[in-house]
Amino acid sequence: MKTESIILLGLLSQTPIWADTLLNDNFSDGSRSNRSLPNSAQWFAGGLTANTYVTNNNALVVSGLTGSGLGGQGALASFESPGTELNLTVGETLTLKFNYYYTATSSTDFGLGFGFYNSAGSPLTADNKSFNNNLFNAWTGYSAFGIFGGADISSYGRFHVAQRVTTANNLLSPFQTGILGSTHQTDGLQANTSYAASLTLNYASSTSMVLTATIGGESLVVTNTPTITSFDSVAITDGGQAVGSLGVSDVVVVATPANLVPVPEPSVAALVGAGCGLLGLARWQRNRRA
Repeated sequence: MKTESIILLGLLSQTPIWADTLLNDNFSDGSRSNRSLPNSAQWFAGGLTANTYVTNNNALVVSGLTGSGLGGQGALASFESPGTELNLTVGETLTLKFNYYYTATSSTDFGLGFGFYNSAGSPLTADNKSFNNNLFNAWTGYSAFGIFGGADISSYGRFHVAQRVTTANNLLSPFQTGILGSTHQTDGLQANTSYAASLTLNYASSTSMVLTATIGGESLVVTNTPTITSFDSVAITDGGQAVGSLGVSDVVVVATPANLVPVPEPSVAALVGAGCGLLGLARWQRNRRA
């Protein structure tokens, strides 16, 4: 009844509540270990040598990024309870967004990486397991990859959207058979400057998954046939690049159901009718988790 009450209060105050916020972690609790969804997730460090901590400016920082080829460094968190998944249905949208900065540039492909994954019942539960680990053999998902500033030339500096459908130890592998689209990132991204990144999955139809990725103000849109529609985790990584430190803040994961359009200036009668409909929305939010 808590969710239903919030929805009705939102209606009566004429403030539409349309999306289901699964994660909204601004690290204001000073920890990466406190799990209290949706306001705080438990973040696991994936690298073997990097230090991962929360700073006093509310950012999750992975330091010691030397590009030493250890399968990448970064952090990973679940946005669903253990043993459950978010199951998208046609018309629904899932979005990951966050801010990031780095302390040294690196032009190499598959640098900054982030995405949605389905752990297939094998979630990461401890630090320092590396992103190159057979734990990830069963994981599937969608990811975006970009560069940490530096040059943009024909041979590197590309921006990719990828689909993980093959068995592989390395969660951050280039997905040799799974690149869905590529472009070149605009030059000029600067070290020690905050940028926004996002990945949106729009399950438009049974034959169309529209993926929109944004890195540093540039977007890439790709459409493919959906093969992965269930998710429980997110990862944000450096792709094994020598960028010194990677800082991440204001991580948000939001699921939006289909065909929800706010109606301006609703009457009381309309509010009551909409309230009944949105009670169904609350049940949708609970029941779609298998």
